[in-house]
Amino acid sequence: MNARKPAIAATLALLLSLPSCGGGTVTATSSSVSIVLTDAASDELEMFEVDVESIVLQKSDGSTATALDKKVRVDFAQLELLGELIGGVDLGAGTYTGLTMRLDFTSAQVCIVGATTPATIVDAGGSLITGDVDLQVSLPASLRPSMTASRNHVVVLDLDLDQAVVVDSGSNQISFSPVVKVSVDPLTPKPITMSGLLTSVDTSSMLMTIQKRTPGGEDVGTFEIEATASTVFQIDGITLAAGPGLTAMAAMASGTPRIYVQGTTLRSSERKLVATIVETGLGTPGNGQDWVSGHIVARDNGAGSDATLSVLGSSYDDSTGTRQFGRVHTVAVSNTQTKVVQRGMSSALDTDALNVGQRVQIFGTLTGTAMDATSISSIARMLATSMYGEAAATPSGNTLTLNVTRIDLRSIGAFNFTVGGVSQATPTAMDVAVDGVDGIDTITSGMPVRPIGHFAPVSSSSSIDDFDANSVEKQPAGRLLVAQWSPPSATAFSSISSNGLDLDVSSASHAVISDGFTSTAVSASPGPAVQPLLNIGLFIIVEDGTLQVFVDFDEFQTALSSRVSSTSPVFRMAAAGPYDTGTQTVRAVAVTVVLR
Repeated sequence: MNARKPAIAATLALLLSLPSCGGGTVTATSSSVSIVLTDAASDELEMFEVDVESIVLQKSDGSTATALDKKVRVDFAQLELLGELIGGVDLGAGTYTGLTMRLDFTSAQVCIVGATTPATIVDAGGSLITGDVDLQVSLPASLRPSMTASRNHVVVLDLDLDQAVVVDSGSNQISFSPVVKVSVDPLTPKPITMSGLLTSVDTSSMLMTIQKRTPGGEDVGTFEIEATASTVFQIDGITLAAGPGLTAMAAMASGTPRIYVQGTTLRSSERKLVATIVETGLGTPGNGQDWVSGHIVARDNGAGSDATLSVLGSSYDDSTGTRQFGRVHTVAVSNTQTKVVQRGMSSALDTDALNVGQRVQIFGTLTGTAMDATSISSIARMLATSMYGEAAATPSGNTLTLNVTRIDLRSIGAFNFTVGGVSQATPTAMDVAVDGVDGIDTITSGMPVRPIGHFAPVSSSSSIDDFDANSVEKQPAGRLLVAQWSPPSATAFSSISSNGLDLDVSSASHAVISDGFTSTAVSASPGPAVQPLLNIGLFIIVEDGTLQVFVDFDEFQTALSSRVSSTSPVFRMAAAGPYDTGTQTVRAVAVTVVLR
């Protein structure tokens, strides 16, 4: 498993999902909560789309509150760099002790990288998951969130697919056991997105309201969105400033255009998302166009010319509702007609910007795997793209040179960088512009790094950088150890004590250590071990859909010792923290054990 950066912070294990009840000032007698979903995604999954069906919260006085009774559909695999705002609700102020959540897998779509059909999903017992999955969370006193009156709290919920899923690519199957976390009012939140139907625009106050709906079209509630002078609007593939953008949106029919919003701030006194990006009309999913989404893996003609792009990814035919996965689509674009925009960029581009490697979503007319995107209504949107590789040296002259192994989820071997007979980049020596990026002076030769940004336009010159980075992530200090036993094993731990967990992986069906960039198999000898870095951390036992959360390792290991048996064998174990390769020992700040 090529896991992304492991989550090693001691975050609260909990998944909430609350419905939207509109904006407005928080009252003095209630607490307001805005719910944002995110994910530590698995690099083996292109899609993990499921319905969050219902949520019931338990309060410390024993009362309950139904927080969600209508389905919200979420693709968690797309939320590694983003959070998705799904709701906000007024709650009674006070302390909350747990919840019951239901996920509906009836129409779930889970796709493994490289597969062309959705995967089957099984539980710890190997049974197909095809309907409802109930999850109960019970929280220790020290981790119970207290909702304060007269303010809006932001609760960020992480369905950690890194730990919740093990992939069997050969069988096109995944095993799923939920591992979920939450942080309240994070200091450095991810950008927040949401989408729905535009219902109203007030140009004078620079406010919009958006209605979110269930997959079946039922009204879930409305969100209030606030624009600022710096908000970038992209309407029908045309970039507008805030004033003209709001005016154009006010002229649209209420309840018809789907709108996508991205922001960075949820206000503490009101349930309002402050938008940095607004997209609607043509070039937005749900507004009547076919689309292809993925990476450009080849291009025939060079700069200034019409071109045919090969885009590896998924597609949607709006007229038939047909979806395709993991396929190469041929997309024809016109240098004079196709509109090209970059998400969040205030200036327009042309098709020269559509270079090999770039992640895109292109709108046009789809026939099978061929798209005609040459008309004036065709839109190509460039999305943030990641590269994984090793640095050749410390950056010089604001250029970082990488030996690239993959682009997002794609192996570098999938890309042909020769365009019109001219090489656009050399994967073993990719030049990355890092102007203004923090921390690049600490990058050294051989260090694994991950630039995030966009590929340079098609060019016949080798003097420009190949990729323009907005940020660069370095290999994290922490590691993630994941082991799974199929069938579950009562002897997965050779010992459980206050000193830690000793593992027997000789019969494990899966055992790897990941650093967010690469994965390495864990051997049976020396026996892997998990020791607490500190006695305080995040320790979870999952059994029969119930999560028991501990912050004290001694309490965790005592409970685990009493519960592991032939009738409650170990299915999966995940531990995150610093790792010693020689002894195969994780000094863990977080451990999750799933029992069957």
